[in-house]
Amino acid sequence: MRNRTCGVDFFMLLVFMGLFLLSYTAYAAYTGKYKPGMTLPKLTFHGLTSPEDQAYLGVKGDTFTLGDVSARLVIIDVMSVL
Repeated sequence: MRNRTCGVDFFMLLVFMGLFLLSYTAYAAYTGKYKPGMTLPKLTFHGLTSPEDQAYLGVKGDTFTLGDVSARLVIIDVMSVL
């Protein structure tokens, strides 16, 4: 009986988290601040001191932009601290 209750609780948690994340998407669409097909502003990154990191990304120097990275796909993970 415990396993079945745990499964239902886990499912309800997933549903709640999905609705919670969907609300952020709906809010961003409602405000009109973010639209499909928008590009990121020019971001400049500083502080790559390791030659291995520079070789991995295909950039030269300590300062670079996303356009300087020699890759077909760049994944950006944005974290926010409230």
